[in-house]
Amino acid sequence: MIENITPQDALAKANTGIAFIDVREPYETEELGYKVGTLKLMPLSDFQNQLNNLSKEDELIFACKSGGRSMQVCEFLASQGFTKLYNVDGGIMRWKLEGLPIQ
Repeated sequence: MIENITPQDALAKANTGIAFIDVREPYETEELGYKVGTLKLMPLSDFQNQLNNLSKEDELIFACKSGGRSMQVCEFLASQGFTKLYNVDGGIMRWKLEGLPIQ
């Protein structure tokens, strides 16, 4: 199941230890900033190579610049049998607009 969640909900979930994965490219994290401590960078361009680092049993939150690429990742993972997937609606851009913490 894929659920679109707000940046506030993503932050609350991440603070409970749920894996938070950023699928932006490295240059985008420099441009727009990184964010909360549990965030892992898994660029979409290298996602297939890192797929074995994810467990189908885990809850996973995905974000990108605006929410489109992270939704694509969620849809792909759902087709592979992952069931607890969250997409940050509006991505990191919305995160910043709402004034949430950025590192």
